[in-house]
Amino acid sequence: MAKRSFDQVPGETISEKCRHIGIQEGDLVDIRTLEKVMKKYDLLVVVYFEEDLARKSRYENDLETWKRAGEHERPFINVDTFLEIQREMNPLLDDALQDIPLMVEIITIRTYHHGNKPLIIGLLPFTDEIHVE
Repeated sequence: MAKRSFDQVPGETISEKCRHIGIQEGDLVDIRTLEKVMKKYDLLVVVYFEEDLARKSRYENDLETWKRAGEHERPFINVDTFLEIQREMNPLLDDALQDIPLMVEIITIRTYHHGNKPLIIGLLPFTDEIHVE
């Protein structure tokens, strides 16, 4: 299935368009929602494992810094790749996420300069920070 252009989403700015689909900076968003958005629209969703990098660095710079490292060795990864790896390691992941959603904090929404498309940066919680209600 072809991805829809993000230009079709109502709003003037990338942030307004993301707000229209239910994502804005500072929100906690279910990682499955981010995966669906990435599959539906032509945009990039990257999650970081390290808070300082997520908040203070630029994705383009991080790609350059970590270009020799394998995708699994970087402190950031595309949402779809992350979930693909997790599903390979745990075939029951989707069932687990139904019971305990993995919430990602949205750090920034902007244009990805190498592809000139929307970029959503999120921060994954450390396992000791995951709250079960």
